[in-house]
Amino acid sequence: MKRIIFLFFILHASFFTAFTVGASGIYQYSVALTGYVSTETGKAPTAYLWIPEGCQQVKAVMLAQQNMTEEMLYKNETFRERMKALDLALVWVAPWFSQNWDPTTGCQQTFEEMMVGLAGSGQR
Repeated sequence: MKRIIFLFFILHASFFTAFTVGASGIYQYSVALTGYVSTETGKAPTAYLWIPEGCQQVKAVMLAQQNMTEEMLYKNETFRERMKALDLALVWVAPWFSQNWDPTTGCQQTFEEMMVGLAGSGQR
């Protein structure tokens, strides 16, 4: 039983690390949200940006924050193909900075910092 539990934690840690650190190779840009410190990690969350290949103008941005299922949705090729057809960019934040969007917590400022940072990340 101990081996099964150990194996589960190793596989879970490997998957999580590969997705957040390497971002599965799907995100082109990232920015640390230095205006917020996660109570989960004690560090600034990272916002990852995916812009569809060949997109000339982003028409909308979908934001998801690390919770449970959104990372699998964003990794799904069929989902990304549909977003590509709409010229819709994806932003994924890990760990989350606000689950209930209470402006008194500073989440709006964190969001604005994130969007400005990501907007400038593709400029050289």
